[in-house]
Amino acid sequence: MAHFLTDEQEWLREAVAEYIEEEIGHQEWVLNDIAACGFDKESVRHSQPQFATEMMVSYAYDSIARKNPLSFFGMVHVLEGTSIALADGAASNIANAIGLPKKAFSYLTSHGALDIEHVKFFENLMNQITDEADQQAILHGAKCFYRLYGDIFRALDDEPFFKSISTRATRMNTGLCVLTGATGGIGQAIAKTLHGQGWQLLLVGRNSDALNTLSSQCPGSIVFVGDLTVAENMLALAIKAKKLGGAKLLINNAGINVMQSLSASSSEQIDNLLSTNLAVPMKLCQLFLAQLHANKGSIVNVGSSFGSIGYPYQTLYCASKFGLRGFSEALSRELSDTPVKVSYLAPRATDTDINDAQIRAMNKALGNQMDSPQLVADELVALLNSSKTRRFIGFPEKLFARINGVFPGIVDNAIAKQLPKIKQFLG
Repeated sequence: MAHFLTDEQEWLREAVAEYIEEEIGHQEWVLNDIAACGFDKESVRHSQPQFATEMMVSYAYDSIARKNPLSFFGMVHVLEGTSIALADGAASNIANAIGLPKKAFSYLTSHGALDIEHVKFFENLMNQITDEADQQAILHGAKCFYRLYGDIFRALDDEPFFKSISTRATRMNTGLCVLTGATGGIGQAIAKTLHGQGWQLLLVGRNSDALNTLSSQCPGSIVFVGDLTVAENMLALAIKAKKLGGAKLLINNAGINVMQSLSASSSEQIDNLLSTNLAVPMKLCQLFLAQLHANKGSIVNVGSSFGSIGYPYQTLYCASKFGLRGFSEALSRELSDTPVKVSYLAPRATDTDINDAQIRAMNKALGNQMDSPQLVADELVALLNSSKTRRFIGFPEKLFARINGVFPGIVDNAIAKQLPKIKQFLG
């Protein structure tokens, strides 16, 4: 660039030389980061640049030689400004998302801070450029370089090298997911969603035909048929998961419900519902803790909005889900200094078979919304990918849950007004 400076621009020669000197050897820094990702840096060194990269470099040479050499500073503005804005955050997010070591981001993490000093120098330099033609050349160059630099990122999806990183990242970010209640409406949606993200699935349920059908829709998944209220079956499930490399994700999704008065509920119904909805998830968490700790994994306990709001004629279900919420909260705090994350997801009424015609009719009469199983699956994935440990789905249910925790009398009065209509739908 210095070769093309005019006499009037000669005073910039020293600044240009400083920029060039600062960049010497940076390619080795980047290549070392690539090696830390597990790739052959020498093959990258001698590979052909992608088309979008060549276009940006070619434009830089052309604009300097054919137009105005100060357009170079438009590129400086784009690259260093982007570095300050994105480098540190991008390095952290990418590392956390795909499990790469910190040493793979030494260039990015160092240059976010280094470029702050560069930009201060750049700002002082630009303030000394008063010629309007030079100013316009820098502005035009910056606009073009923003477009060309963006094209480099947009083209990455078509590059074999980047695809290999994406494939590796998927494998590193996933693992074995043990999913109970897999053949229910929510379970099927969760299974298909996680399968699409690269998780290996261990699908758990009582209906072998339904499990095999779901497994065929999620190629590579494994089925486990058994009643988990039987202790031997829970132990067999944990052993099977261990043989597959150990669970990285346990989703306690299985649940049953019955809408009836407490006086009409049998002792067997109480035991069965509390065992399925509460005792089994607690015992599975205990059984899988060692695997999850070894794999730095997660637990998601699928509860309900009725885990925060006591609802008439849902006494058994509410008891089980209140218990599951309390258990999840306590276990999350107990394990807060370990690699295991414990989360609680609370859907509201969902369009699945757990809600029979009686409950559906009642929800319609009361104006209650029913969510799709896919929405619940998407919310579960969002919870997994966040730092949160609780997620409540749907308005106004999640608002009522909060009000019920602080001013339960308000919710008492609201539900009392619904009670006559609720009774109309009891069998």
